[in-house]
Amino acid sequence: MPEMPNYAPTPPVVTSKPINKALLIAGASFVIGAMLGVAGTAITISAVNDANARAAAQSEASKPRPFKEAASGCGVIGETGADLGDGDHSLSLDGKGDEDYSGLSMQNIDCVLNNIHVPDFIRAEMDKTRALDGTQRESWENFSVSWSYHPDNGLNVGLVEK
Repeated sequence: MPEMPNYAPTPPVVTSKPINKALLIAGASFVIGAMLGVAGTAITISAVNDANARAAAQSEASKPRPFKEAASGCGVIGETGADLGDGDHSLSLDGKGDEDYSGLSMQNIDCVLNNIHVPDFIRAEMDKTRALDGTQRESWENFSVSWSYHPDNGLNVGLVEK
């Protein structure tokens, strides 16, 4: 018997539809618009954050500096024993003692404490502090204070604005 030729089925012919240009333009416009929207939002958020940071810095700069003003008013800024810290929101006062000759005199410390308006009850406690009492702490209004006293080291005071 004669052999039959092996015919493979022919694949179907795929016809592509023409791309609708209007649909293509609309899709591209959507993608571009979404990208611009995201970029615009990011830029806006960045600008708002920058403005908030500038406002916070200006607010911090305009805050009163009672410790700096008190120390300046008593002429102890730059003196050994008077140290402003934390953006002028803390002040350390190191007094002279019998064996510690560097530091502030009691008159200078009294001047600063008076200028800061440390309440009388705290000043009275400071005056009564003994070496055995260790470090004492009190607070009033927006301030806290710690102090210690030893005749050899003098009165040491730390003030912090809350």
